Amino acid sequence: MQSKLTQLVTGLRVVALSGLLFLFLASPLLPQKKEVCLTFDDFPYVQMGRYPVSLIKDKLTRLIKVLEKYDAKPAAFINEIQLYKDESTIDPRRVELVQMWIDAGFTMGNHGFRHVDLSFHTAEEFKEDVLNGEKIFAPMIKGKQKFYRFPQLEVGNTLEIKREVERFLEENNYKILPVTISAAEYKFAIAYSKAYYSKNEKYKKKIADDYIAYLSKFIDLVEKQTEFLFKRQIKHVMLLHMNELNIDHMERLILLFKKKKYKFISAEDAMTDEVFTIRNTYAGRDGLGFIDQIASMRRLMGDPLFDDKRVPVPDYVLELSDNDFYDFPYDNE
Repeated sequence: MQSKLTQLVTGLRVVALSGLLFLFLASPLLPQKKEVCLTFDDFPYVQMGRYPVSLIKDKLTRLIKVLEKYDAKPAAFINEIQLYKDESTIDPRRVELVQMWIDAGFTMGNHGFRHVDLSFHTAEEFKEDVLNGEKIFAPMIKGKQKFYRFPQLEVGNTLEIKREVERFLEENNYKILPVTISAAEYKFAIAYSKAYYSKNEKYKKKIADDYIAYLSKFIDLVEKQTEFLFKRQIKHVMLLHMNELNIDHMERLILLFKKKKYKFISAEDAMTDEVFTIRNTYAGRDGLGFIDQIASMRRLMGDPLFDDKRVPVPDYVLELSDNDFYDFPYDNE
C-alpha cells in the first residue's frame, strides 16, 4: 500500500513538473496582455474660441457616448484659458463641458492654463501656468488624483530644469502622465478639418481611412519598440487631441485597438506599471514621448526601429497640414 502511494505521489510530481516545464517553454509564445489608456489634450476642444459652445457640447456628447459604450476609461487634459469668454470672464457653459466629462466618470487633468511649454518659457513661468490651470477643474474632481501632461511633451531643456519642475509638480500633488503612443495624429486632424469645413466628403473619407490605417501600423511599430526596450508589452498611454477627426471616428479607433486585443485602462491604472519608475534622465526640446525618451537615453535614436518615418504620413496629408489657416464658417459665438 505504501509503495503504491509513493508511486502515485511520484507520478503526480512528474506530471506537475512536466506541466510547469511546458508553461516555461511555451510562455514566450503565449500572447502578452495589452493595455492602453486613451488621453485627449487641449480640452474642451482645439481652438475652442473659434466655435459656438453649443456645437462643442454636441460633439462632446457624441464622444462621451462612444467612450462609455466601450468602457474606455479615458483622461482629458484641460487648458483652462479655453473656459473664459475673455481675459477675466469665465463662461459657465464651457465649465459645463468639464462637468459633463467628470460626470461620465472620466479623468480630468491639467495641461497648463495657457499651454506654456518649457522650451520657450522659464521654470517660473511654467509653474505659474500650472497653478493657474487648476483653479476650475481641481475643485470639481473632489480630491481625486491630479494628473499633468506637459504641453508639446516638453519636459525641460536641461536635466536641472526637468528635476525642478518634477519636484514642483510632486509638491502640488500631481502625477505626470507619460505618453507611449505619440503618432502624427495632429497632421491628419488639420487635413481633416480642412475637408470637414469645405464640405469635401470624398477627402473626409479618404483622410479618415488613411488615418486609421496609419494608426494600425504605428501601433504595431510601438509594440516592437516596446518589446525591444523592455522585453515585454507595457501599459500604454496614447496621445490624442479634442478635434473633429477623433470625435467623428472614435469608434473606429476603439475597434482598431480591440481588434489588436487591447484592454482599455484608466490613467491611474496605467501609472501602476513599474516601467514608469525607471530613472529617466532625458532632457531636451524635442518633445519626445516616453519610449523615444528611453531610446534616446540608450543612444538608440539612430536605430531604424526608432525612426517613426517607417510609418509615413501620406504626402497629401502633409501638404494639407502644412498650413492650418483656412476659411472658417463660425464667428466667435
